[in-house]
Parts: sequence; structure tokens; C-alpha cells
Amino acid sequence: MTKAIDFRYECKIIVINEKQIMKIVNIFVALFCLTACSLSNGLKDRLILKPQSILIDPDKVKDFIDLTPLLRDSVEIIPLETKDECLLSEIERIEFYKDRIFVLDRTRKGVYMFDQSGRFIGKIGCQGSGPGEFTSVGFFCVTGDSVLISDQHQSKWVAYNLQDKRTTEFSCGEFTYLNGFLMGRNLYLVSNYNKSQSDRFNLYKFDLSTRKIEEALIPFEEKMDKYSTTAFTIYASQYQDTAFLIYPFNDTIYEVSSKGAQPFYTIDFTQRNLPDDIEPINNSFRLAVAKGNFVKGLSYMQMSGNYILGRYADKGYFRYLSVDRSTLKSTVGNSFVVRDLGYLPVTSFYTIGDALVSVYSASALMQMLDVILSPDSPIKEKYRTKFESLKQITNCEGNPVLLKFQFESAE
Repeated sequence: MTKAIDFRYECKIIVINEKQIMKIVNIFVALFCLTACSLSNGLKDRLILKPQSILIDPDKVKDFIDLTPLLRDSVEIIPLETKDECLLSEIERIEFYKDRIFVLDRTRKGVYMFDQSGRFIGKIGCQGSGPGEFTSVGFFCVTGDSVLISDQHQSKWVAYNLQDKRTTEFSCGEFTYLNGFLMGRNLYLVSNYNKSQSDRFNLYKFDLSTRKIEEALIPFEEKMDKYSTTAFTIYASQYQDTAFLIYPFNDTIYEVSSKGAQPFYTIDFTQRNLPDDIEPINNSFRLAVAKGNFVKGLSYMQMSGNYILGRYADKGYFRYLSVDRSTLKSTVGNSFVVRDLGYLPVTSFYTIGDALVSVYSASALMQMLDVILSPDSPIKEKYRTKFESLKQITNCEGNPVLLKFQFESAE
């Protein structure tokens, strides 16, 4: 696996005498006392000298991981309203903002807005190549009363004001970015081993006030250029004022905050790691991976305050990963399920703060309901009633249904 650059440390053996040991101990104690007085007790102010290791044994795989112990005993069911003007193909991003739900459908080339109950409010902006229009939607984010939409085909951003419906445009520069996230007045643009005019960086901090790139972060070496052909749908997961990033063929999870970017976790498989000398851009790579049963690292990750949920590919199948952030204990399974909902599978999911949102197409959910509502299903009675009501109003050709949970440890 490709490790985080310049963050591994060498150990050297030094022969010292007893007096030297006591001197070093006294200096260490003094420094520790000074440091303890100056550092905040908050999580945001701690110094990470070395990434924390999350150890995974790829050969210890459970049939499923039950998320029930992680979640509060409640669920909010949100069927998105189905109308001709808001028929969705596939949801690729969700954002809950104030009393609104925003969803991205790249196939339909639009951002759609619903209220918290799922009632359709409107589509954001319009398609076209003129001023204030977009030909494609790379991704979007919401700030204040505006929705910012990335049009990568026209190398511009469209800012759509939700109050007066006016639009403005701006550019973030001539470089490749595939994903992004917003923190305060800064827009962070996620690249993917793409070389730019400012050398090789995987993250750019764009100030929305000055409309300029203020900082380039997470440098990478020239040998990583070849990895730019392999991309993820989602790179970033946000939790409050911190974001976490993953990149293809990299075992490192990066933390991004107002203080900068740093490697925060490493994903360390106990065996079958991807060798460094395999080229990840041709058919022989796929054959080598299959022959060696190698594990390529995370392909999707979402973060809450206390848990990491993600997945990776192994032997042609997705493996689902749950990590307790307090202990770094990991569990791997062939699927996520919620036992209290009749072992309902959770495959398409997002974390939003301390909430877990699972997305289901109407057709797939209707098939699942036939199973989880069967007489011998372990579904709790209060949820059986809710899902029976949902089944009565759901059409197989309708829009997706969202299930919103709260993590148990959320305050």
C-alpha cells in the first residue's frame, strides 16, 4: 500500500549512561508540564505526532455487522415526494441544511430541494451554457442562503440565492478537482493526484471572500501521477468543523481543519496488502490483484463523532467496516444490517453530524419490505406499524426513501 509521505519515523539505537537517562527524564517531565499547561483539553487542539493505526484482518469477516447497538432506538422515515419535475435517478450526495434536504442527481444534472418530511420544494438553478446556468453538476454545498454548484465542464461555479433566486458565477482556477467540502468561508477542493500549476497537491483551500486559492495542502510525489486515473465518488466526510479525506491506493485518512491538514489514521491490513510495485492503470494490475487476493484499501468512508463506517473491495466483493474511534477496534462484515428493523440492509449511507442516513430506491425497498414484514421477522412492533404504512404509500417507480438514525452516543 502507498503510505503517507514523510510521516514515517526511523528508530535509532543510542547507548547512554544512567546520568544521561536521569537528565533526559527530568527534561521530559519539565517539557510535559509546560505542554500540559499550554494545551487545551479539547479534541481540536490535540497534537497528532503520528497517525493512529486502525488494524484490520481481512480474513476475519462476519456474515453481517448489526448496527443496532450503535443507534438509538428510533428512526425517521422520509419518503421523497414523487412528481414529474423531480423524478430522481440516483442520489449521489445529500445535505441536510436547516429545515431543508438537498440531494444531487448527476444523471438528471440537478440539485433538488425537499423539506424535512420529503415534500418537494424545487430544483436549484437550470441547465444550459449561459450566465447562471450549468451543463453538469460535479458537486454542491450550501452556505447561508446560497447553494454553490460546481460545473466542471465549464470550469466555473454557480452560486444560487435561495431567497431572491439570483445567480452569480466565479472560477476557482484551472486545475482538476473532483469533490469538495465547505468549512466556514473556505471551500476545500479535493483533487486526485492531478498535477496543477502550483505543483502537486491533493487539496486546495479557496477563500470565498477573496475568491482566491489561499493554500495548497497534502502534497504528493511525481510517481503518484499515474493514480489520477482512478477516482472515488466521495472523498470527504465532515463532522462539525473537521473533515476527513481518503484517496485511491492510499492507506491514510487525513484530517482537515482550520489548523491545516494532517494524517490522522492509517488503515493497516494484517495481510494481503497491495504491493508498491504494481501499476494500478492497466489490465495486468487487475489480474495481479485477483491472483494475489490483494486488498486495495478503503473506497468509501463516512465519519461520525464516535464511529467510522466504510467499505473496501476484496476478492470481488465489498467488505463493510465499522471502527469505534475511542478504541480503534475494527469489525468487518459482508454487509451492514439493522436487526431491530428485521435485518434491513444498509448499503448506501451518509453520516451527517451524529446522524446516519440510509438511502433506498423505492423498488428495492418494496422487495425488502416483503421480507422484513413477514410474520417471523424480528422487526420491532413499533417499526412494523411504520413500515406497513410506508408500504401502502410507496410506488416501485417512485423516488427514493431515506431512513435517518441517530448514533447512540450522540449527545
